[in-house]
Amino acid sequence: MFKRIVCVCLVCILLFGMSAMAETAANASFVMAGFDLDTSRKWETNDFFKRMEEKHGVTFTFRQYSVAEQWKKAKADMLSGENLPDVLFKANLSQAETREMLDRQILIDLAPYLKGEKAQENYPNLYRIFQEHPEYLAAISLPDGRIGALPQIQEYPAQNFMWINEKWLKALNLQAPTTAQELVDVLTA
Repeated sequence: MFKRIVCVCLVCILLFGMSAMAETAANASFVMAGFDLDTSRKWETNDFFKRMEEKHGVTFTFRQYSVAEQWKKAKADMLSGENLPDVLFKANLSQAETREMLDRQILIDLAPYLKGEKAQENYPNLYRIFQEHPEYLAAISLPDGRIGALPQIQEYPAQNFMWINEKWLKALNLQAPTTAQELVDVLTA
């Protein structure tokens, strides 16, 4: 049980930078498991985790899965109580898996921490986001109110760009398109 409590504390350190909790976990090492389809991204060399180690003394041994079937098997092992990591990251848990892991106390219910009296004090940024977007909090809450995982929240829209070769446009005496129809016309030309 202590290992699971440390897991929640560690998540709080990583996501919210709580210095008091960071001091408690300083120089601690944890096993982190998760799924990342992008095989070019290696958690061992990720600057975020390097900064956490430098800032808080927290280190990780990573179990990074990039093959869906292997991750599915790893989650099944966790549900059976085998090979439990300390932290799940990018776990890609279904609602049923989250509920089952909460029921079996593999995960800790985060609702008391995120909805409780101290949420604003301890997690001011996340608290602000949930106040501005209560649908986010509703989306991560199970029907019984428990919360088994934190979401990835992108406050800024993705940068979607379309690149067109200006030499090609000039050769055809065309302007860069600004509407869908103009794009069709440029591509047809």
